[in-house]
Amino acid sequence: MAKVLIVEDESIVAKDIQNKLEDLDHDVVGIVSAGEKVIQAVRDTNPDLVLMDIRLEGEMDGIQASEELKQFFDLPVVFLSSYSNVNTLKRAKIAEPYGYLLKPYEDRELSVAIDLAIYKHSVEKRVKEEKRRYEEILISMPESIVTTDPRGKIIFMNPEAEKLFGCKADEAIGQPIYRIIDVQNSSVEDIIEIYIR
Repeated sequence: MAKVLIVEDESIVAKDIQNKLEDLDHDVVGIVSAGEKVIQAVRDTNPDLVLMDIRLEGEMDGIQASEELKQFFDLPVVFLSSYSNVNTLKRAKIAEPYGYLLKPYEDRELSVAIDLAIYKHSVEKRVKEEKRRYEEILISMPESIVTTDPRGKIIFMNPEAEKLFGCKADEAIGQPIYRIIDVQNSSVEDIIEIYIR
């Protein structure tokens, strides 16, 4: 069972979505009709997921509201829309929703979209947490450590490597390793390279 915030400007449609969600054993924690009210509604209700219509009351549409949510909260958003034109889809992709359902949709489609969005979000949270823990370990190690992507571009540099190579990590990240580090003349004791493949 998920706690769901519905963002929909048509009250009859919102009520219908609420009924469908409750039939699917989800808990509707609120209904909002304007994009400008989404942030406060999320603070007040603490949902697991937001079902977001794209066309809303007010100046802010659902895509803009979703982008704002992304800045302040780590929440999955599933768009519900009757719009499938190229420009709307392009804008929606940028907001990185966890799903996009075209109206009208079947109850089963709604259920699957919610379940998949919540599952995907939980997996991504675990991956982020693992990454954060590994970075903390690498940062605290007394050896100089630099990680690169398969193309040899730096994606991580710990404080010891910053000292050894005389540059800050934020300057080095994204640069090819050969621009920062003279790999030919560095000994194994000087640097451990971890290649992410």
